[in-house]
Amino acid sequence: MDTRRVEAQEEVKFERPVFIQQLSSLESLQEGQYAYIEARVEPANDDKLIIEWHKNGQYLVLGSRITTRFDFGAISLEIMDLKAEDSVIYTCRSIIYLNAKCLKLDLNTIKLTLK
Repeated sequence: MDTRRVEAQEEVKFERPVFIQQLSSLESLQEGQYAYIEARVEPANDDKLIIEWHKNGQYLVLGSRITTRFDFGAISLEIMDLKAEDSVIYTCRSIIYLNAKCLKLDLNTIKLTLK
């Protein structure tokens, strides 16, 4: 008897992540001050959506002074006690991965300038 297993393949569609509120450049901040940068991204409820922050093209190192948040589409970057080396280009990437492949992505870049 020939028994064949038939598996139904479910078609999965992914929305391209899109920034619906762009990051804004921050200028005229001074060392020691606080920077709060925010944006919004859709689809907010996609569990495959990953947010990455980069500083001058390198992954942003987080710690007690530099933190990020992603909550229901709201994205933020907070930098406490600004230092001269914080005055650079920051890029936020919203990416949808499936099976370790980058399926869709959107970039948003800002410049943080200290006086």
